[in-house]
Amino acid sequence: MQIQRCEKWFRTSALAVMVFLVGCGTSAQITSSWVDPEITPQDLDGVLVIAVTGKTPDHQEVRADFERAFAKELNDRGVRAVASYTVLKNTSSKDEVLTVANKLKLDTILVTRYAGTVSEDVYHEGDSYYAYAPVYNSGYDGGFGGYYGRIYKVYQEPDVWTTNSYVSVISDLYETATEKRIWEASSNAIDPGDMTELRDAFISAFVDEMTRDKLLGK
Repeated sequence: MQIQRCEKWFRTSALAVMVFLVGCGTSAQITSSWVDPEITPQDLDGVLVIAVTGKTPDHQEVRADFERAFAKELNDRGVRAVASYTVLKNTSSKDEVLTVANKLKLDTILVTRYAGTVSEDVYHEGDSYYAYAPVYNSGYDGGFGGYYGRIYKVYQEPDVWTTNSYVSVISDLYETATEKRIWEASSNAIDPGDMTELRDAFISAFVDEMTRDKLLGK
């Protein structure tokens, strides 16, 4: 009965770990970052948020969704940010972008673009779980030999192969007045199969990096 309880506990624990890992959500990592050393640390004062996508209706929907979420995150941080889809067409030229940014008195332009997806096969070796079983001899001599035990395996997780798709995104910040790039960051994340989750992971990573680079106040 004790062995059965131990085995049940280990199986339940293994399942709980798997559920926890699945429920952790997607986290994007900053792989590289650069900030112009000539600029002084300051809070941004007006950002035109642009997501570069294709021209199909589906792509434009992705563009609007990404820009809207990124602008909201910046606005929540106290930065006046405008999603470009609300003021620009998908075929706008550089001059049109600059004209709109100046008209709205936005001193920077934030351009984010998809940089590719790489697939990687990953091998996961199954964990082994063990328990301790006491063994008693038949004598009562009071010696150490009267109590000893053995270790036995109660559960073995199967080995599995999985394929991770790593999505890469790059974000550049330009100064409207000079058209000079003043900040850039690259980020990647494992594709969770959920566009909203992936979008939020990238935006969070970029905003945190901008804060670390002292472009945003905490």
